Amino acid sequence: MKRKVKVDMDELDTALNWGMSEWDSYLDLETGKVVGVNDEMRWLLEELIEETYDEEGNQLTTLEELLQGREDIQDWQKEMLLDADRVEREYGSRYISVEPDDSYQDYNDMDHFIATLDDDNLQDRLWRAIRGRGAFRRFKDLVARHPDVEKQWYAYTDARAKERLLRWLDAHDIEPIL
Repeated sequence: MKRKVKVDMDELDTALNWGMSEWDSYLDLETGKVVGVNDEMRWLLEELIEETYDEEGNQLTTLEELLQGREDIQDWQKEMLLDADRVEREYGSRYISVEPDDSYQDYNDMDHFIATLDDDNLQDRLWRAIRGRGAFRRFKDLVARHPDVEKQWYAYTDARAKERLLRWLDAHDIEPIL
């Protein structure tokens, strides 16, 4: 049975399509929000967690209490640290990893879109444009010279992104509440 979650579809779409190597994204199955955790916050969290325990492993204070007394950490960083701590403690039950789509997805979208066009001359020019370095820029520049095709392109990529997002949710047994 699928878990019903009020997913922030825009945040999830961003996490699936714009992943960065130093950031990991997690879907909060309770709130539907996407939480980002970067390497810097992970390292700082590890250091701070050590400060909450004594040498014998007894907990002296909570992370929240420790952060309240820290003037050297900005409020936005404190919030990120608390998010990172929650992800760490509740990964797999409350939080699941959001892995970005394959980096070739944009290229595949361009390739499949070109095949949908009726104009053989434009198709040929676009297929040449997507070969080699700078393919996406050349493709977009050429498409921009054809306003009707440009509208089709954006509608096409929006539909493909939505399909990928819904497939991702389905693969994780999540039924989005919209």
